[in-house]
Amino acid sequence: MARRPRFPWLALIAGLLVGLVGGLVYAWFVDPVSYEDTAPSLLNDADRAEYVTLIAEAYLLDEDLARAQRRLAYLGEEDLAGVAERHADAALLRGVEPYRVRALTALAEALGGAPRAAEVFSSTPIPTAPPTAAVTPTGEPASPVPDQEPTIMPTSAEPSPTPELFPQTDLTLSQREIVCEDDIPGGHVEVMVLDANGAGVPGVAIEVTWDGGEEVFYTGLKPDVSPGYADFTMAPDRLYTLTLPGRAEPVSGITSAPCSTPSGRTVTPGYRLTFIPAGETSVP
Repeated sequence: MARRPRFPWLALIAGLLVGLVGGLVYAWFVDPVSYEDTAPSLLNDADRAEYVTLIAEAYLLDEDLARAQRRLAYLGEEDLAGVAERHADAALLRGVEPYRVRALTALAEALGGAPRAAEVFSSTPIPTAPPTAAVTPTGEPASPVPDQEPTIMPTSAEPSPTPELFPQTDLTLSQREIVCEDDIPGGHVEVMVLDANGAGVPGVAIEVTWDGGEEVFYTGLKPDVSPGYADFTMAPDRLYTLTLPGRAEPVSGITSAPCSTPSGRTVTPGYRLTFIPAGETSVP
């Protein structure tokens, strides 16, 4: 009795694998798909952030909110204010250029949002008090003075979108504490900026530099601690210099080299720096 030939399963599977691998190599390396004119709703996170930032920069120039809303609508999200808020706060935390953070903040506020970045880059102008009418001591209306040229009062300059929190005032380092304890996590530089009344001041830029790098962060991003509080996490075995640009002298010698606790443990130290207005010896 003749045996029927067996179906060549092994050859079939090998052929399928070779075809699959060949197709992937062709699709990924030989002729990959190139997307052009992609809808904004299909952008990845990085490109979406750039798209929103460009819309915000355009709004800062032309102040056309309706156009900005139409452009944001292409993202396919309903809460446009929330979109601008998220990108403004994310840009601030990433240390994006200040003018771009300001643009995102302005757009978010114009859409009715309240980003935390507004504590640093608010676009809301400071309201000015309305002029009051002059009255005479007798209560009678003042009579006009004949042949007198009207006095032209100079108009005040439009307030800056980001008011100075310490106008015409420098800051000084009032306390520098090194923390090297068993029960306190180390590796953090904690900065506190206070005004003359002892209240925390948000929106103060803090710059940290080290060999080969730098980072800028701001007070006020952790209001649950204090409006004047900010912190920075150090990398191991690195020497830092901290300054408040234009506000205070640099604080050097901040090192993350290990220290010994009272019990003999080796830990990464922490620092607590407090700044107050220059000329003040202490604050309440």
